[in-house]
Formats: sequence, structure tokens, C-alpha cells
Amino acid sequence: LLSMDFEQFKKIKRKIEQLNQQVHKNFSISCNPTTIKAILVPHASYDYSGIVASAAYQVLQGLKFKRIFIIGPSHYVSFKGVALPDHRYKRFGNDSGSLDFDLKTVKKLRTDASGLFKTVQRAYDLEHSIEIQVPLIQACCPTSLIVPLLIGDMDQHQYNQLASILKSYVDDNTLFVFTSDLIHFGKSFSYIP
Repeated sequence: LLSMDFEQFKKIKRKIEQLNQQVHKNFSISCNPTTIKAILVPHASYDYSGIVASAAYQVLQGLKFKRIFIIGPSHYVSFKGVALPDHRYKRFGNDSGSLDFDLKTVKKLRTDASGLFKTVQRAYDLEHSIEIQVPLIQACCPTSLIVPLLIGDMDQHQYNQLASILKSYVDDNTLFVFTSDLIHFGKSFSYIP
């Protein structure tokens, strides 16, 4: 169990509710939600990009996904390939609000013949790219099982392998959540628009 304390959980839940209200107040979102197979969302803190992430999740309201792949980059631990959580972990969150892993899919990926997937638990210990998605998913798809994948150093051949493997999971009961910084700007990042 990857966890946060209960007070922190309540604070985040309130923040998600505020973000959802801001989305309804400031945006008009129009799409056919039944055709959605993937969303691209930012993984900066909620104060920086939460309204954009919340808007992406709002289109999922009322949809039921059996499985959600959350795919994000590793920011703190370097490794080659795709990291899976240690087999001892069964969910992400805490007892007052967690998302269970799709253990069958995680196990299948762990034994995949490509050699692309590795157990790198330390990559999950401080990583925010997946963690920040969990409360947003809880708010719109609370019964979904998740498959958290952290992307490490990969070449084009490995990206093609990953795409081929993930393609085999595309169906009406599966959603793919790709997380990204989308853009960094300012003097610290040597880019000023």
C-alpha cells in the first residue's frame, strides 16, 4: 500500500472538488465520451495545472472503465525500460480512498517476454507523475483498477515495443492516462515564450 495520511487525503479531496467547480464555471467541454480511449493530463501540482487535469477527467464522468493504465515518466530514479510496482503492493492510496491494482495485468506485464518491464519499487517511492492522478481518478472512476507504469530511459525500438504491447489492451473497458509536464517555461528552464 502506497499511502498518504488521512488529513492530507481530506485536503486533496477538497481541492479536487474546488477544481471540478472551477472547470464547470470556466469551461464548456464538448465531446463524445463513449469514444475516449486515452487522455493526456499534466502532472504538476494541483495549484499549477489542476484545473487542466480536472477538465480532462470531467469528460469521463459517468463512464465505467474496468482498467486504467496510468503512464508517467520517472523523475527521480534512473532505469532502463518500464517500471512496475513491487509485487507486495496491491493498491495505491489509503484505506479511506485507494485504487486497487489490476494484479492480473501487472503480473502479465511482469512476465512479458520483451524484457521491457522491471520491478523498480524505489522509482515509485517519491514519484508524483502517477500519484497526482489517483485522487482525480477516484473522483470520476472510483471502481476502476489501475496499472501504474513509470517510463525510464528507452530508445525508439523500446517505445515501439511498448506501444505494441499496450495496443493489445485497447478495448471498451480500458482507459489510458498519459501524464506529462506538457511544458516548462521560465528562466529556470531556459525557455521564455
